[in-house]
Amino acid sequence: MSIKACSDPPPFLRDECFQGKVVEGLSYTHVFAALEWLSSKTSLIGSGGVSVFLGFVKGVVDNARVIKLKYTSYEPYASKTLDNIAKSYSNNPNIYGIIILHTSGDARPGSPTLFVAISGKTRKDSLEVTREVVERVKKEPPIFKLEVREDGEYWILGDGRRVKRLTG
Repeated sequence: MSIKACSDPPPFLRDECFQGKVVEGLSYTHVFAALEWLSSKTSLIGSGGVSVFLGFVKGVVDNARVIKLKYTSYEPYASKTLDNIAKSYSNNPNIYGIIILHTSGDARPGSPTLFVAISGKTRKDSLEVTREVVERVKKEPPIFKLEVREDGEYWILGDGRRVKRLTG
């Protein structure tokens, strides 16, 4: 019997084991549904675990309270880039699936902003690829992040540096 590994996805995903996209207002509902789906589907083809990275909005940066982050993405290119990152690992025989979800819009402290789930043959396989994927997501897609704090607004660069937004 032939099994299509990644069938019957949640409504915001496709029936593909390797995919990435921008989700307006990424929520924990999205995160948990994607994690449950990927782990249940890839376990059928030999996965022994899923490594997860979950980024969320910090409440304090440089001793200043963060009010929100404003994410804007250049679509459809941002989603295509995330999708290409996920698919670039599809020929790795020890990786069974990758889901990358990145938020757009406003996000408050504690809100999820980046979800990366990697299903692998072993924990070593999935953990190594998780680190690579997260670093690529921070640099490759055209997604822009403005941090609104009590002491001003700052653009956050892919390496984590903050640049004060000039107004006027």
